[in-house]
Amino acid sequence: MSGVSSASRIVVKIGSSSLTREDGGLDLNRIDSVARLVARWRGADREVVIVSSGAVAAGLDPLGFTSKPKDLPSVQAAAAMGQGLLMARWTAAFQAHHLDAAQVLLTTDDVMRRDHYTNVRASLTRLLGLGVVPILNENDAVTTRELRFGDNDRLAALIAQMVQADALVLLTDVDGLYTAPPDHPGSELIERVVSADDLMSVLVTGAGSRVGTGGMATKVQAAMLATTSGIGVQLASADALESVLAGQRVGTWFEPSQERPASRRLWIAHVAPSRGGSSSTRVPRRRLRLARSLCWSRVCVRCSATSMRAMSWTWRLRRARRSRCIGI
Repeated sequence: MSGVSSASRIVVKIGSSSLTREDGGLDLNRIDSVARLVARWRGADREVVIVSSGAVAAGLDPLGFTSKPKDLPSVQAAAAMGQGLLMARWTAAFQAHHLDAAQVLLTTDDVMRRDHYTNVRASLTRLLGLGVVPILNENDAVTTRELRFGDNDRLAALIAQMVQADALVLLTDVDGLYTAPPDHPGSELIERVVSADDLMSVLVTGAGSRVGTGGMATKVQAAMLATTSGIGVQLASADALESVLAGQRVGTWFEPSQERPASRRLWIAHVAPSRGGSSSTRVPRRRLRLARSLCWSRVCVRCSATSMRAMSWTWRLRRARRSRCIGI
């Protein structure tokens, strides 16, 4: 049994690869299925936050794109077109089960600035208290490549921290975390991760799907970010959501730490903007101490390593600084 079945508040993240068909269009049946299963699990005393990708993918066909564009203005245009279509479908899917859904679009500024962070947290808490299902996504229509979360896996982990969720569910297009990419000979599914030591020999890649931005590396980083905050993480295929919500052993379960740090400590360690230059000696000592104690996966998606062995603290700090990662 996984910790999802006993949780009272969860965050479910579903990526673009799980929300699109082979032809690139939005998979309406998938959205309906997720809404049906979440509504059934939710009940009277459970709460769910959904982090949904798919805005860019949903906007490709209406704008005449045959594939995801490379230039930023076209990506932003597709996101602006697709977000409305995506949210309309989520709203209709939940209304079929007598539930209301509310759209919340975020940028990095909404979590990096403390007053914005607390406002977002208050808004989400109030929505959950009113029985609404918040649907979150990064506001890709206005974000740039330099100032963005990088992928919704990290966003989902940060939201799970923000709302003090009991569990985070990361849905993807593979069964879980393997010792190597699933198509590699001899790769095996890892059913349970207790600590970072269990990942020392795991080979992961940062490549995402043709419509998404993340890969398995970003999901592992997001999982470790959440677990060091006391939040259990279930990584599984979107096809196995029913089994996940039922508490069955599917995919990979990341065991949470026993300690649950205060919200402000988590904010300081993971998202608060740094002051000063790029040298590690100019990072406040308190900040470094908190980050070391709370999270080992401090590398952003743009500096993903192919092996967990490469992720020493000093290496992560230098690489993340160069790429302007918001997490350091």
